[in-house]
Amino acid sequence: MKTHDMDRLRDVILGLSEGGKRTISNVLLYQTLGLTDEPSKKRLLRQIQDMTVRGELVRLGPGELRYEPQAPSNRYGKLYERIWRVIRAKQPGFSVQDIALTTAAGENHVYKYLRWLEKQGYLRRHGKSGNTTLYMATPIGRATRETPYPPLGVGDPFEAERNSACHLVRLLMERDPADQKAKIVQNCRAILDRFETTPCKGKEAS
Repeated sequence: MKTHDMDRLRDVILGLSEGGKRTISNVLLYQTLGLTDEPSKKRLLRQIQDMTVRGELVRLGPGELRYEPQAPSNRYGKLYERIWRVIRAKQPGFSVQDIALTTAAGENHVYKYLRWLEKQGYLRRHGKSGNTTLYMATPIGRATRETPYPPLGVGDPFEAERNSACHLVRLLMERDPADQKAKIVQNCRAILDRFETTPCKGKEAS
């Protein structure tokens, strides 16, 4: 199983469960991920089983799951340490892909961590290779032997929009959409506000 696939699944679960506040189901995950064939569903069930073994998911009943947001933080502790050792050993000009390949970490997770390290002053950008951003450790980063640990849920620049998309799926799949018009519009507007280049008519009228 590819680590970046698990990272994407974790992001979907985090959004659908509203950070662990609501239960989710196998069926909801099938619908959200657009899985209709049996091989794809079986692959998802294997991923769910892996997350259950690690304590990230707890089975509440047949096909019903609860997400434990603290579990990834505990599991990622050793991963952060491994990534940080590699960063300090790398010469200037490394990329997210370089770190992911060396540490066997998901690119999505490495990307979030490197962005956080950059904001905290441990890394800075060091040009590009084609369209790929390159990084280097700053003097602060080189002098820091202990692993810098980010807060739970490293900042994702599209976290709010991902969550709105997941909430929208829940509203459309689990409830009567006719009874959820206001919430559906609210989530759609949150996504449009981020990506639409012209003002939303509904927003202009408000």
